[in-house]
Amino acid sequence: MSALVARFAPWSLIALAIAGVVIWGLWGRLEAANTKLDAANAVIAQAEKDKAANAKAVQQLAQKLTDTETKVVTVTEKVYAAPVTRDCAQSPAMRAASNGLRQLFPVGQADDRRPSDNELAAERLRVAKAYLDCKARHAALADRVK
Repeated sequence: MSALVARFAPWSLIALAIAGVVIWGLWGRLEAANTKLDAANAVIAQAEKDKAANAKAVQQLAQKLTDTETKVVTVTEKVYAAPVTRDCAQSPAMRAASNGLRQLFPVGQADDRRPSDNELAAERLRVAKAYLDCKARHAALADRVK
């Protein structure tokens, strides 16, 4: 029996060494797969965080847009509700505001460059504010004259 063991001992050591190398290689592949899995999970977690942050930002922007629209509508309603007078229309402030609108649409160049909606809205607000300021000055003057 000891002769049999002595005969197979070198082969069993070689087989054991080969098995060890195979296990070592498989262990390395497992670690590489775990590393890839961890990286993928990190990307998914970051994407979920970004999604939540984007949803919050969109909600804040929607609220800001609503607030801005409310302000614009309020100023526009004030302009439409104001009585028609020729005094304010001829004031230097209104002339400057009207000229600003005309600059957005220069004669003969309206087809070349259209102002953006933001530019138009800003200019309209400037005109409305100039009109309301002029109207307020005239009202204050009328109160002093009475």
